[in-house]
Amino acid sequence: MVGLQEAEAFWKEWVEGRGYEGVVARTPRGGFKVKPELTVDAAVVGVKKTERLRVGSVVTSLRLALMSPEGDLVHVGDVSSGIDPETGRRLHALVKHFAVGEDREAYHVRPVLVAEVRCFDVYPGLRQVWRWDGRRYAARQPRSFFSLKSPVLVRFREDKQLRPEDLALEQIPEAGPFSFGEGEP
Repeated sequence: MVGLQEAEAFWKEWVEGRGYEGVVARTPRGGFKVKPELTVDAAVVGVKKTERLRVGSVVTSLRLALMSPEGDLVHVGDVSSGIDPETGRRLHALVKHFAVGEDREAYHVRPVLVAEVRCFDVYPGLRQVWRWDGRRYAARQPRSFFSLKSPVLVRFREDKQLRPEDLALEQIPEAGPFSFGEGEP
């Protein structure tokens, strides 16, 4: 039997200190995985096109991006968990008033909202990159980065703005110091 102090010391050494993914805890009734929670502040850059949006004017999924030091917005995934029906109806105004374009999957919106989301994991992949010029998005060359796995909307951050220090790529620890200079990250 391990006490709370021993468990905390183990967590700090192996998960926080050495970067392990998490720990498996066992009880007489079974086991479960414990992983660190990652919280990220991301710009809302789009609203996914869904049947509920088309028919019921309810937003059910937001497209999220982080910002490089150079000002490029990097798509890190979409969030739908945590958007209750009332919030979804209120977010419909985002599409009506702030839409600046669309593609097959989403309406692109002015990046006026910052969402705080939480997740327990990220995964690497080729991510879409955009540059916002104040009126529209310009597609840039896709880059290798990370996506949030199963993000959940926590809240909207009125104290955050569309700037690299509020939406830093380094919020994802696996990213490390990051710049979109020449070549791949």
